[in-house]
Amino acid sequence: MNYEIVVVGASSAGLFAAEVLAKYGKRVAVIHRSDVIASGERTYIITPGLYRVMHDIPAGLIHQEIDTFRIQSGQNQADIQLSSPDLIIERAELISTLVSLAETAGVTFVDNCEFLGFETHKGNTQIKVRVDNSIQLVSADYLIGADGVHSAVRQSIGIDPVPSVPLLQAVIDLPDGWDSRTTKVWFEVEDTPYFYWLIPKNRNQAVVGLIS
Repeated sequence: MNYEIVVVGASSAGLFAAEVLAKYGKRVAVIHRSDVIASGERTYIITPGLYRVMHDIPAGLIHQEIDTFRIQSGQNQADIQLSSPDLIIERAELISTLVSLAETAGVTFVDNCEFLGFETHKGNTQIKVRVDNSIQLVSADYLIGADGVHSAVRQSIGIDPVPSVPLLQAVIDLPDGWDSRTTKVWFEVEDTPYFYWLIPKNRNQAVVGLIS
């Protein structure tokens, strides 16, 4: 296998980078470990800056818009009105959209392909992968490591792991009387150095979450 650019990992960042580079005429491959690209359920709240990055967002990808952030700490509460609404999207739908856009741009996807590291022979460094239980070497001018917080690419070149914390999110019915365009964040410093949140995902449901 020989490409100009290899992206390791079918994350949103990796897929978007692959699409952009392919649009500029580069031969790009995305390698990923599974036989299908899928993502677990996760609700994202994203600033409208997304429109500046992705100009062709399908209308159905935006589930809800948020006008107000309600902040509470102890007995104190304040509402912040946003000048432009934040956007509610689902990760699985975003990944599916990015895969489709990358395929249209000409990106090659290599399924069941696990990144193992690098091999150098006579000054030529290649990417070592396992494809369907077969070890292969891939040539590329550039490699993008987009394989998550526990990145094998990062580990293979000796960069320390990125600090991370667990995140838990659950879907609930939207409480009675709750404005579906309002998100709330609670800061309870005796419980956690982070925060709790409630994000409406549509007019009837919300996600509540915490960082452990």
